[in-house]
Formats: sequence, C-alpha cells, structure tokens
Amino acid sequence: MKLIALTFSLVSLNTFAITLSNSVGATFPKNDVKVNVANLSCDNIGVSAERLLELTQVAVDRFWNTVPTSRLRLEKGSLVNVSTDFKTEPICSLPCSQASDFDQDFVHSQDIIIACNNDSTASVGFDNAGTLALAVPINIQGEDIVGSVILINDTVGTSVSSLSENQLISTIAHEIGHAIGLGHARESQNLMYFATLTDQFYLGENDVHAITLLYGAKEPFSGCGTISTDSSSSGGNGAALALFAMAFVLVTAAFQSKELLKTKPLA
Repeated sequence: MKLIALTFSLVSLNTFAITLSNSVGATFPKNDVKVNVANLSCDNIGVSAERLLELTQVAVDRFWNTVPTSRLRLEKGSLVNVSTDFKTEPICSLPCSQASDFDQDFVHSQDIIIACNNDSTASVGFDNAGTLALAVPINIQGEDIVGSVILINDTVGTSVSSLSENQLISTIAHEIGHAIGLGHARESQNLMYFATLTDQFYLGENDVHAITLLYGAKEPFSGCGTISTDSSSSGGNGAALALFAMAFVLVTAAFQSKELLKTKPLA
C-alpha cells in the first residue's frame, strides 16, 4: 500500500517538514473520534481483540490526546462486527491509487477501526514480515475523513508477535496518526518516524506541529488585541501596542509516497 502524501514546510522560529497521508489534506471534521477494534481473532500476534482495544486506549492517551493545541480527542470505542475480509483479504488491488481500487468491504463509514490481517499477497498485503501495520483514510468525502482503517500484520512469522507491549502501543499510535491524516516524519525522535521502531513514550516536536496544523484548536477571538497608553482616554484614541502577531507560511508543497512503518532502518 502506498499513499500520496502532501508535504508542507512551515516557517516559524524553526522549520518543520510535515507530511500528510492523503493528497487533499483531509481531516475528521468532528472533534471526538472513536477508535474501534474488529471483533476478529488475532491468531499469530498473541493478542485478543479485547486486549487490543485496551492497548488502543493507552495509545491515544499516551500520545495524541496530550496535545493542548489540538481540538481532536480520540476515544476508546468498542468491539464491532465486520466482514471477515478485514482478516483475510488485501485492502486493495493494484495500483491502490483511487477509491475504486479498494475492497469495498473495507470502506468504513465512521471513525477508525483496527483489525488483524493475515493476507500475504505481494505488494498489496503483508508480504514482508517486518511490515508491522498499515493504515489508510479509506473513506474520504471532499476534505473530510469519514472512516479510516488500520490493519495489523497477523501473518505467520509476523514481527508484531515479538514486540514488547510498549512497542505495540507505539505501533498502534503511529498507525492512528496515519488514520487521522498525518504522514511520516524524518526525525527519529518523532512517533511518526518512518523507519526503525524503538520504545516511544512521548510525541516528538514534529508530531505536535503536524497534529496542530491539521486539528488546531480555535482561538476564543480573532484579530490582534491592543492596549492603550493613554490612561485618560476610554475610547482607545491613544497609541496602541499589538499584543501578538503570528503567521505560519506555507513555502513548499510536494508529493511523497511513503506510508508503511517498518522495523528495519532504511539504508
């Protein structure tokens, strides 16, 4: 699975390269999004669907729900009944570049759903045991994400079975990042780093900037505040000082097609 990702560079005191997991910059329009788990067995990773749901709660609270500048709040959902295609079929047929390529049984109509998948079809399935998981906002309408799907590698010999609990939590959180619209980060201290998986307990600076860009909390007022230096005037006719000025400048837009989190570092 390869997704087209928009790349934006934001200029402030520092420069951050922020990539997105879809070509239109789509996001969930609502503030509260549930993360559900498919009520299907995970035969090879040794984690029940119930336990996977519990780890999902830890993942969202440890990472994405810690950002005060984000309006998005992820909630533990429930076990839901879905087609067995979620477990046994590839999510799409080649070239996986448009809506018609996706298996329509995967098109999720609300929020996020996580499932274990044991398909090993080359190029569109888990043909590499080192590929831990994949995620795609599979149902996008306009600039709104309606539903996203996360598949965890549950093939025979999957590397997921050897992960520590904290590594599995980080993997789930990483894929949730893709599901809500984020692409990969280039710096290894970020949860959304695209290569080697290590124990992670906090979001990196790029992660925070990315989710703030997509889901920035709205200010209670707009415009610039002023303060009068003329204490004798109640009408604000004296000189005024601007309290703040801030601008984010979009300086580049490029397409990138990296999506899968891998356990091995890139060469």
